[in-house]
Amino acid sequence: MNRGGLRGRGFGGYHVPMKRLLFLALAAVTFAAEPEVLSDEWQVMRIFGVDSGYVHTRTVKNGDLIETVVETNVVMKRMDAEIKIAVTETTAERAEDGSLVSVHSARKMSAYETAVSVRFEGTKAILSTTVDGKVRETEKECGEGLVGPYRIDRLTRELE
Repeated sequence: MNRGGLRGRGFGGYHVPMKRLLFLALAAVTFAAEPEVLSDEWQVMRIFGVDSGYVHTRTVKNGDLIETVVETNVVMKRMDAEIKIAVTETTAERAEDGSLVSVHSARKMSAYETAVSVRFEGTKAILSTTVDGKVRETEKECGEGLVGPYRIDRLTRELE
């Protein structure tokens, strides 16, 4: 009796346990989908010598895009109140030339939230702003040659 395997000549006459075949297929998909981490940096924020928050910057190559995420969290005390500020900015740029694809910024200050998304199409930037749940969209001419933070960092290093 053949348990868990394939019979016949479908795999060149080889006996391949179904669990192993499924594992290999899932592993191939998982490893292919993993973005390449280009940098991962943490910084501590201090106010008057007291740890108050952090900045986490992570840059990954995901297919033909390079994505940079900067996450900032700060907690400040003002009298008896605690003020929390969280900012996440995500930038996507093309790996080949560093040209901007999109920028997204989300900010939360205690209960107040805002978000700005910018999509770049040719020489235009399409901006979508969300404040208190209200969305406003506008289009602006931005010219050519805009590049993202990863490309700016590379250009700076080339000048050194």
